[in-house]
Amino acid sequence: MLKEQARRTPAPQWVRVIGGWSEFQFAERRMPTIAEINAVSQDVPVFVLNLYNRA
Repeated sequence: MLKEQARRTPAPQWVRVIGGWSEFQFAERRMPTIAEINAVSQDVPVFVLNLYNRA
């Protein structure tokens, strides 16, 4: 989903994922790494907020 949104986001906008999700909803049961985020977002800046308390 992040890769698709990064593809559709026009420069200079950011992709923003604002809370309301938990790492436990994914099969890996962990947060994405910066390497994983960068691999799918390319040059589009990304902000991921986890449970409204961490980014």
